Amino acid sequence: MNKFIIIFFAIVASKPSFANESQKCVDSIVKLMKNDAFNSNNGEHHKDELKAYSCKKTSDSAYTIASYLQLSEKDKKYDLYHWRVLLIKDEQRIESSYSGFIEEETEIAVGDDPILLDTHDYYLDDNVKAFGVILNVGYAAPCSTGGRNQYFNLFVQNQNNMNRVLIDYPMQDWFILKGNACYEDQRVIKQIVNSSVEVQETKTNGFYDLLVKRREIIENERDEVLDEQLKVIHRNKLLKFDGHFYR
Repeated sequence: MNKFIIIFFAIVASKPSFANESQKCVDSIVKLMKNDAFNSNNGEHHKDELKAYSCKKTSDSAYTIASYLQLSEKDKKYDLYHWRVLLIKDEQRIESSYSGFIEEETEIAVGDDPILLDTHDYYLDDNVKAFGVILNVGYAAPCSTGGRNQYFNLFVQNQNNMNRVLIDYPMQDWFILKGNACYEDQRVIKQIVNSSVEVQETKTNGFYDLLVKRREIIENERDEVLDEQLKVIHRNKLLKFDGHFYR
């Protein structure tokens, strides 16, 4: 096994959707993904239609991170999507990959722009570099009083496979503090808590600890002062690697 390990943060219409213009995929990589989709998914469907995909080069431009979603099963109530994350060398060869599934449910829905790649260099050790994949698949019903989105997942490359070591960590939470969101003309006060990840100097079981930092935004549509006691308290959280997962 190579000493240099690559890690991925993965925070998930018939026409493929893109997070933004900078994350579109070149034709050669689209072809690779379609071929991968045709031959994977447990070999059951042999189809290459993709729901959504996104690509971004690593900082050294030698590799491309690509991720796609493909409809696997269309259920009566919820759809099931095959999710792939690929590390592609020189836009020609898949070097390692992850395969999983995303099932829609009451708080999970695959809509437009479900994948966002983050290739900022996160060094979790001297020879360990991390990249990010964010799944924007959070869903809240119109009358909901809160919700979450921007799910991080953390993957470690192990030869031609990637093992998930951080599972579905939400990086955005929101809450209705006052008012009723069920009515279009009803003004509300909303608290939004966005999170970011910073690599720390302390280590646990060989990997640097990760600090999840919270930043609060209040959207006040009501002409009144917010009672601070209504706020939901969110504190920074330190995640440590236990040898298998970040917790």
